[in-house]
Amino acid sequence: MAILIIQPMDMVPAGELLYRIQAFDKEAKICRVDENEQLPGDLEAFDSLVILGGIMGANDMADFPFINKSMFAVQKFHAAEKPILGICLGAQIIAKAFGATVGKMGETEFGITTLAKTEEGRKDPVFSGLPEYFSFMQFHEDSFAMPPGAKRLATGEYCVNQAYRIGSKTYGVQFHPEVNASIVERWFVEKKETIENIEPNWPSTNIDKHLRQTKEWAHCIFDDWLALT
Repeated sequence: MAILIIQPMDMVPAGELLYRIQAFDKEAKICRVDENEQLPGDLEAFDSLVILGGIMGANDMADFPFINKSMFAVQKFHAAEKPILGICLGAQIIAKAFGATVGKMGETEFGITTLAKTEEGRKDPVFSGLPEYFSFMQFHEDSFAMPPGAKRLATGEYCVNQAYRIGSKTYGVQFHPEVNASIVERWFVEKKETIENIEPNWPSTNIDKHLRQTKEWAHCIFDDWLALT
């Protein structure tokens, strides 16, 4: 069986996650909803689900029909106790699928930010391997409230809800563990003005050096999540 990856935008691909999927000798089906590709009708044929990020919001269902379809897929996979991972927008879609509020924060969070594990994170099979404090790339203006029954796994100073687990295998992370230098460099090309307005001093060159440690932590998360599949 394969992993279904829902990709809402070309500039936010699976990146490092796809490398780890391949390292685990697993097959991935990437559904390019940004290119009007429809979600597969046979969701039962997949053993896990990933929803990636995008600049749209989880509340924009009228303009982006894939959001409602993704929430339906979340409920199906969760009910079947199949692993789910939502990244940024994906985490917001999962939260909304479970009745949580998603909305604007007031300011955009961008750059590599320091996060902290919670007590639940220390016990969690996917987050326990991380240090007490770790850092990941951020690029979002929306955030989610904690879904009912969810366990907060990581928190940040500006955006409190950074990672959660619902049940035993449904995960959402607000940050971007999947990014690598090529993805962030593309952000600087396509969103240059936005980024310069938020963080004018953030380096647009030698990005790989800044992401070296975050990549190790990302692989830790991805490998432990893939071990659930």
